[in-house]
Amino acid sequence: MSEIDLPALGMGCSPVRGRRLVDLGPAVAAALDLGFRLFDTAEVYGTEPLLGALVEASGRRGDVVLVSKVWQTHHAFRHVVAACEGSLRRLRVDCLDLYLVHSPAAWRHRPGLEVAPEWDLERREEAAIPRDAAGAVELADVPLAETWAAMLELRRRGWVRAVGLANAGVEEVEQLAGAGLEPPAVVQAEIHPLQPRRELVGWCRRRGIRVMAHSPLGGGAALRHPRLVELAEGMGVSPARLVLSWHLERGVVPIPGAHRVAHLADDLAALGFDPGAEALAAVDSLAAP
Repeated sequence: MSEIDLPALGMGCSPVRGRRLVDLGPAVAAALDLGFRLFDTAEVYGTEPLLGALVEASGRRGDVVLVSKVWQTHHAFRHVVAACEGSLRRLRVDCLDLYLVHSPAAWRHRPGLEVAPEWDLERREEAAIPRDAAGAVELADVPLAETWAAMLELRRRGWVRAVGLANAGVEEVEQLAGAGLEPPAVVQAEIHPLQPRRELVGWCRRRGIRVMAHSPLGGGAALRHPRLVELAEGMGVSPARLVLSWHLERGVVPIPGAHRVAHLADDLAALGFDPGAEALAAVDSLAAP
């Protein structure tokens, strides 16, 4: 397994907020200036060109960890390779720091996924999700082991430094071991106080696999939890800062998707914030055991 040195906290670069899209240009530029050094994108987000241009203009590429993902319509070996080539081109780099399988489920192949920033959600979904006449998602008979073998080949070629799985659990990682393939360096999943994924986090920790949390604030739902609001107000901090400190204490790398500069600064402030064991235990208890 190829190890990767990850910053403790990063920025998620999906432009989707519920059913609307936001312009991430000002936020990414501000994040670079504030000191963010981990940025998570994907070919399906349509933000790779923006991120690549801003990182290049900043002159900070050597300090920045760039993460991207291969979409579910590109799981066959040759399609993984082609997808990575596209991401490298759009991000203006020769090598990605971390490349993830966006989801273990394989869908029918669609070539040339080039999501334009001006596309609305309906057009993005139409391009990214293959459906049959009845509207059901069309699956592909591509085993995860084939997709993973392609990911390892990308690393062998030097196109990526490390590879991982997103939206995966213990079962999918164990599938790779059963196929005689090495485990991922990183597993990314939706993790927040209302969905702490305790089994996954503990399982990965015992095996030296880093865990990254997308949607680390629970899409805002966790931030509105009365007990969390009460705890944060008592300490004079935002609920977001308290939740991010909870992730950090667990050794999980959160990648919140803030698009306002004030929120970015508050997210980064979690790195120096210690709420104490009692408050962290209270956050941990928000979800059922």
